[in-house]
Amino acid sequence: MGKRATWTGTLGFGLVSIPVKLYKGNEDPTVKFNQLHKECLDKGGRIEQPKRCSVCGKTDLAPEDIIKGYPIGKDEWLPLGAGDFEGLPIGDADTIQIVEFVDPAVVDKRYIKGDFYYGVPDKGGAKAFALLHAGIKEEGKVGIAKYTLRDKQHLVEIGLQGDVLIVHPLKYNAEIRDVKEYGEGLAEVKPEELNVARQLIGKLTLKLGPGADCLLKYHDEYTEALKERIETKLAGGVVKVQPVVGAPKEGVGLLEALVASVNAAEPEKVAV
Repeated sequence: MGKRATWTGTLGFGLVSIPVKLYKGNEDPTVKFNQLHKECLDKGGRIEQPKRCSVCGKTDLAPEDIIKGYPIGKDEWLPLGAGDFEGLPIGDADTIQIVEFVDPAVVDKRYIKGDFYYGVPDKGGAKAFALLHAGIKEEGKVGIAKYTLRDKQHLVEIGLQGDVLIVHPLKYNAEIRDVKEYGEGLAEVKPEELNVARQLIGKLTLKLGPGADCLLKYHDEYTEALKERIETKLAGGVVKVQPVVGAPKEGVGLLEALVASVNAAEPEKVAV
């Protein structure tokens, strides 16, 4: 397969144990930079950030010199050692256990977070993996599962993507802020404004063909331009800065802006 597995273990499906491997399914295209000391640039002077004690200033700290502390007040902590974490209901670090199946539509998208992973069968797991895959496909469900990683219990959604499982990490309910904390009610909308807004939405609606992916056409324009600029500088070329397109003029009314948007929009957006 070429890629290195992010996680190797067992997928629990009732009393069935399926050896699986998880591979990271997404990439981070962000251009990475290091902080450098200008005076030591020719010697590779990178800016480092060692772990430093805020009281004595020591930076040469060994792992055994560092413990965890739970903040209980200003400059006050409750120290916790390794023994304080023993016996907690953390679960098996080598098992992702499916606890239930639900309809995909009931999984609130606010709960989906971070990276996602592709699950494939490991040695000896091909038959059971294929059976789980077929069952999920026939029932049209996704699995909700728990697993442990780095002394923390995680929640995931398990669905299908082609011939592999797709695993999305989920937030717990305690991580979701109540939407009622935000907003103070909606402003009144006039019928003619709503009518033009609906026209604009209609013109901007993508007409999808069978099996089409509406996000394929989108790409990170900033990162692509930045990489192109870096390549130009590495080749000794001159960077040409394009003028930034100005913002819409101030003072234009909402209805006027909507009408202008409808007139400027493409007649139909189609993806095949």
